[in-house]
Amino acid sequence: MSLLERQFQRRFAKEFQAETIRVLTFYKITGEFSSLLFDHLEALTKIEADLVEISMRVFGDRILNQGKAAGLILDAKLNTTTFYRDKAIEYLRQESVRQRISSISKTTRERIISALTMAIRDGKSIDTAIDEILKASALISKTRAKIIARTELHGAANAGANEAAKETALDLKKEWISANDDRTRPGHRKANGQVVEQDQKFKVTNENGVDEFLLYPGDPNASVGMVVNCRCTLGHVLA
Repeated sequence: MSLLERQFQRRFAKEFQAETIRVLTFYKITGEFSSLLFDHLEALTKIEADLVEISMRVFGDRILNQGKAAGLILDAKLNTTTFYRDKAIEYLRQESVRQRISSISKTTRERIISALTMAIRDGKSIDTAIDEILKASALISKTRAKIIARTELHGAANAGANEAAKETALDLKKEWISANDDRTRPGHRKANGQVVEQDQKFKVTNENGVDEFLLYPGDPNASVGMVVNCRCTLGHVLA
């Protein structure tokens, strides 16, 4: 696991745990489930924004530095700080990204409510049910955070590399590079080595046998089953 992945896994897990405490505390005091999701959604959005900008910069800089090492004269006026910030804002404004963060927020609350409802239905007292959920939630939050951090970082990192490649002034094409082991999705393994123009999309077959079109591995506009825990990477080759 990369340093970035560990960093954001901890942040997501901490927020999932905080939301669990908020929901359960509100229920214990009022006997109701709060309909407000703003605190959790706002916190998740902030984590996602930081993740996107940082990973875009780290992986985008790798491309730019490779270009400089190859003797390319990049635009001297390029302010990488504002460049990655602007690209991160564009990424975050995508409807698919906003919906995904909203879905994560709603899922957190739905899981808490479901666990508490089932415990009370089984005859447990509210205090006992809350204690059991809090004890279990630490591990559950960590496991969930690991998957989310890995998936979100993967998409943003490849997006950053893709945007940076456009700034090298080279005539580049994109290449889909699969992990190619026993955990690789069949459609992703088949896509390995596929080369397309910089502004074109890769054709990748999903688990249902339907072709999807992705700008890069981890493209947030793809179906969930296409991107969760994907380890494919984006390569660039001279046209």
